Amino acid sequence: MPMSVLYCVGLLLQLLVAGQEALRVEVVANPTVVKEGGSFSLSCSSTIDDRSVALSKTITWTKDNRRLTIDGKRITAFTPEFLHVNNARDVDAGWYECTVQMSSDSGSSKAYVTVEGETIVQSVRDRVIAVVRSNVSLECRAANSLAVRWLYKLMKVEVSSRIRIKASAGRSILEIDNVQMSDAGTYQCKIGVKLARIHLSVDLPSTPQIVTHPENVTAVAGERVELVCDAIGKPPLIMSWLKRTSRGDVEISRNRILAYEAVTKRQAGIYICVAKNTNGHSESKTATIHVQEREHSSTLVAKQKDVVALTCPFSDSTVTWTKSGQPVELSGTKILKPRVVRGSALLITDATCSDDGEYSCAAEQEDDIFRTTLIVEVYRSS
Repeated sequence: MPMSVLYCVGLLLQLLVAGQEALRVEVVANPTVVKEGGSFSLSCSSTIDDRSVALSKTITWTKDNRRLTIDGKRITAFTPEFLHVNNARDVDAGWYECTVQMSSDSGSSKAYVTVEGETIVQSVRDRVIAVVRSNVSLECRAANSLAVRWLYKLMKVEVSSRIRIKASAGRSILEIDNVQMSDAGTYQCKIGVKLARIHLSVDLPSTPQIVTHPENVTAVAGERVELVCDAIGKPPLIMSWLKRTSRGDVEISRNRILAYEAVTKRQAGIYICVAKNTNGHSESKTATIHVQEREHSSTLVAKQKDVVALTCPFSDSTVTWTKSGQPVELSGTKILKPRVVRGSALLITDATCSDDGEYSCAAEQEDDIFRTTLIVEVYRSS
């Protein structure tokens, strides 16, 4: 037989042997369909009879073309060829591929696992509308009484005196008191990777609502006084201030703030804030402005038998004098009311120690009452 023919026959035999020894890999999933929360296994077998060659092989697992993370907890590998997955989730569904690498050859195989999901968590209502300052509840239902986490804008919802989370068998309720515009947005109730969304819309009330009531104020005449009132409503509001008088309520101002730069006695009284729009009106609680008299005080020191002149810087037609809170009686030559030069004066002649005390003169001028206090101290002559 010619040499060329023998060579061709030998080459053909080598190719046939190589084809018989080609690496074959097979992946088997058990089961191929699993319910969420269940478990499944994957085995990878290859056609290698030579034990020494088998020991040199490496096995790599991927899922959906990404290297699979084997954490040793939920996903475990008893041997490189055998995987076990516990507590299956929807993210576990997909193509699992086993690649066997030899020094001179490699092979791979795939198997698809389906995870049948059940409704783990769902919202009772996926859209909720609330009015500012109302209370609202968002509710989710959970399978198997699993614990629910609440998220707002992907951040964990922090409980407070205004926000609470209540859980019972199969239910989780997020309660929000005194709803604000900033509470609007999408909330998530989540179990593992499963979640349900609830969108909360917050709107202004149609009829006006007072949200900040004015408070009572006490001030000294001449000081700045301010009453503040806030309201919400849609359409826009008109704010006004009324003062209660013997003739009824009188409108004083149209603003959310009522301010007196230098308050007077006449401006003391009871005030009400009113918010109005086309849908109605709302009144605040009443607030009272108390105005105290302005007081000035000084001390006069005199000796016995001196003449002491007390001067009041107001018109004498409106002045009243008191000593230690009691009206001063003008009698004899002891206490005289002389001619008025500047304001009203009280003259004490032949002063004695009994004239010690606190003297006050008060005068009502236009919108205000003014008071001056003079302290008289009489000493014995040395």
